[in-house]
Amino acid sequence: MIKKLCSIIAILALILTLQSCATQPPPKETQLNHDELVKLFSTVRKAEYKNNRGIGILNYQPNGTHHFEKGNFSDTGNYRIDGDKMCGKWQKIRSGKEVCWNLYKISENTFQVIYTNGKDGGIITFK
Repeated sequence: MIKKLCSIIAILALILTLQSCATQPPPKETQLNHDELVKLFSTVRKAEYKNNRGIGILNYQPNGTHHFEKGNFSDTGNYRIDGDKMCGKWQKIRSGKEVCWNLYKISENTFQVIYTNGKDGGIITFK
């Protein structure tokens, strides 16, 4: 009985710990909407991308292609605007699987990426 109770307490503690690590999205009013995304990506855009794996350079083209470089690694792919979110896939990253995210404005040229699954995707700063 005591072992079972200890196991239940340990599981509950783990669940509470994991919940506290979940990323909370920024306030909804800072999220870019469809028109703002279209305007932002209507010209060639170069950006610094920072996440928990380091810093890389992103290049977005208005035709829906994007390029990523970090050190000796580079990749190309496609992105699209889908309502108030963006979706993209790469040839190498995530084995070509498409993911979607929302952009939240932090400052004039800096945006937080939050994937639609709620995970923090990093920070993009446009040059």
